[in-house]
Amino acid sequence: MDYINLSKNARKSLAIKEAIWAIIAGIIVSVISLVINAFTIPETVRNVVAIIKYLVFAYIIFEWVLDFTVGFKHKKYRITSESVEYLTGVIFVSRTIIPIRRIQQVELSEGFVNRHFKLANVNLITAGGELEIEYLDQEVAEQLVVDLKEVINQFAKEDAIAAKQQAFCRLDGEEVAYTCNPASSLKEVGDENDTTNH
Repeated sequence: MDYINLSKNARKSLAIKEAIWAIIAGIIVSVISLVINAFTIPETVRNVVAIIKYLVFAYIIFEWVLDFTVGFKHKKYRITSESVEYLTGVIFVSRTIIPIRRIQQVELSEGFVNRHFKLANVNLITAGGELEIEYLDQEVAEQLVVDLKEVINQFAKEDAIAAKQQAFCRLDGEEVAYTCNPASSLKEVGDENDTTNH
């Protein structure tokens, strides 16, 4: 099965989110710069602050361009019968693989910007961490949550049955299976042995 690309609306949502963060970072840097300029400080310090400010702005723009173009292109996911795979990254692409049997919880989340573009994120929670598949069409995300929950429940039932089948105790050299309380099963078998001996 091939990897699935993100929704076309995801690029718009990503662009707005990156722009919001850029504005916030710009405001913070500008406020710091104004505070420093309000005091009499050496010219060298002012020059250093100015250089840092321009470097921060350059980094924000550079990251925005990369994340919006290359980073968006690399965001893909794939779901097989055994695992969920998610590709992400800008320069270096990382692939995260989570076996479905290890998923403990599946959640749907959506922010203000995503909601506007009818997008949602799917959060996969395991004992070892969490994976978030971002910028999915809302209908696709909702269906994905339903499908994964069904598979997880099915795996849980199979594991419970397998656990019961492996639960054995030995009595008089014979294997006797028990499902809930081994002590009660032993007592029942013991009672049967007592009646046969009499």
